[in-house]
Amino acid sequence: MSLPLPLAPFEEYMLFDDPPTHPMSFFIRLKLTGHCNASVLDTALRQVLSRHPLLSATAQKVSGNRFDWHPLDTSTASVHWETESADSDETHPAYLDLSKRSGLEVFGSQTEGATELLFQFHHACCDALGGLELIEDVLVDYANDISDPPLPELQASSGKCPLRNRAKFGLTRWDLFRIAPKQLVGLLGARKFLVHTPAPLIPVEPANLKLPLPKQYPTSVQHQFSSDETQAIITAAKASRTTVNNLLASDLFISIQQFREQQRIAHPCRWIRLSVPVNLRRPGAECDSAVNTVSMVFLDRRPKVIKNRNHLLATIHREMSCIKKLDLGLTFPLSLRLLKPLGVVTRMTDDEQCRCTAVLSNLLRPLADSCLPRQGEKIIVGNLQLDEICLLPPVRPKTISAFGVLTYAGRLGVTQHYDSRAISTNDAQQLLNIYVEQILASAMSPTISSADD
Repeated sequence: MSLPLPLAPFEEYMLFDDPPTHPMSFFIRLKLTGHCNASVLDTALRQVLSRHPLLSATAQKVSGNRFDWHPLDTSTASVHWETESADSDETHPAYLDLSKRSGLEVFGSQTEGATELLFQFHHACCDALGGLELIEDVLVDYANDISDPPLPELQASSGKCPLRNRAKFGLTRWDLFRIAPKQLVGLLGARKFLVHTPAPLIPVEPANLKLPLPKQYPTSVQHQFSSDETQAIITAAKASRTTVNNLLASDLFISIQQFREQQRIAHPCRWIRLSVPVNLRRPGAECDSAVNTVSMVFLDRRPKVIKNRNHLLATIHREMSCIKKLDLGLTFPLSLRLLKPLGVVTRMTDDEQCRCTAVLSNLLRPLADSCLPRQGEKIIVGNLQLDEICLLPPVRPKTISAFGVLTYAGRLGVTQHYDSRAISTNDAQQLLNIYVEQILASAMSPTISSADD
């Protein structure tokens, strides 16, 4: 469907919660072996953008708090390459002002025999899975153009539902009527969100909230588990009768508590809150381009519960199972739709209170179903081999740490995107080290009691 098109409620929320000091941007980083053909990559990017309208559009105010997507000319879209002679602001990520520019920028760097690509997405345009759809399309088009002979059997991804239906999540009016009683449970969770005041990871100086973005934005530390360690983590989750994501959430609670104790800022009565994105895609109801089909749920725990590892995992398992069974992931976007006429959405993004202690976003196995060929477990993209994928979720004011998790080529990877104005690299690395050690400890000694108890 051609633009203009009104912004969906979730898109508006992401647009309003987007101060220049804390952009609502997430990043996906690709590390590849081989020397990328820059001109072919630019051509692939331009071809692909025509299939993803929201990533080649600006958000223009129409009236009041209503915004529409308007198309941009993408004929000059290109990758920003970092070179010794072109180390300018344009070669580094920055704030994406959607009133003037699109919600996608791509940055590249090359060394002898290696290429790194950093995709920056504005969260008003799409979620991480939508971003991966665009990335896969770019890689497929690049491979088609550079392969000799070409690979005509490779087709870029395409969905089934038109863009105008992106905010319906594949739900009919009868579906909405059927799940309405279940959403009352979700509203009780929303009450907890409003009543509980979560602790920040570390105290954040108010002055730091006003500092401009550092030139090195985004800053991150990461860890790749070995194939054997990854398999041990999966086995431990099965032995505990839960999911890997629940295990990772439990371990992150424990790690944050340990980190705060080491920093001498832990308090027995302060809530620790994790924000966990939830995928709302339904089979057969995928959109035909990159969009937001995601929600957020919030897990709150006090130190007393966190210190009992078995009980903590059991409570997380029960809560996440309830969220899935009752479709409570829909509560947040449906509430935004109901609250929009009251102007509440803009007020929700005005304050500088800590909304959550940290973010945990799990992309599971990105590109697992890609049509691109593989050598072993790694994807081949024309003359390139994709070695690593990293996810950097957005950081927010006073939510200075966001963990992106995914499994590629049989190895689980954890990337911590952190706000370098609020936490030092040493402290961010310390937290990641604690988290990695805790994950491995859980893998070596899964819980004895069932998470269903």
